[in-house]
Amino acid sequence: MTSEEYIKFVYGDNLDDVRRRIQRISPFGSQQGWNCHAVIVKSGDDCRQELLAMQLIEAFQRVFDVESLPLWLQPYKVLPTSSQTALIELLPDTLSVHSIKRSLPSGSSLADHFFRMFPKGTQTCEAAQRSFAQSLAGVQLWFVIFCKSRIATMQTLCLIRRAI
Repeated sequence: MTSEEYIKFVYGDNLDDVRRRIQRISPFGSQQGWNCHAVIVKSGDDCRQELLAMQLIEAFQRVFDVESLPLWLQPYKVLPTSSQTALIELLPDTLSVHSIKRSLPSGSSLADHFFRMFPKGTQTCEAAQRSFAQSLAGVQLWFVIFCKSRIATMQTLCLIRRAI
């Protein structure tokens, strides 16, 4: 199985392909401004904290950009609908560590998964490792400053489908 076939097997269709399929069958797909977003509905927590945390992550990313630091965070949208519920944008082309581990053959590690996606010794692998390290550094800086951020921890555990 090639790395592209492996990625398709583990991650399924990418969000752009899904969006195009939905647009083709939607009665509103031809209207100007049509779009669709993948979201989860979260309830039972104070979702305003999620929004504040995401606003801080966006501010961190702006600082990284302005200062030309090779660090990055992946902000996403949070729309509180009440104090206890929110719509939270899914990061495109990502899976949780739990989902990835569930798809692996018994005895396989996350490193095995990484190197199946990005074969060792390739420029793609080097770019993916650099991208992962830069993201991890950004998340850890966030974590050190805010100590107990669940969002930062989850972002650390999120493997990005595309390295670049």
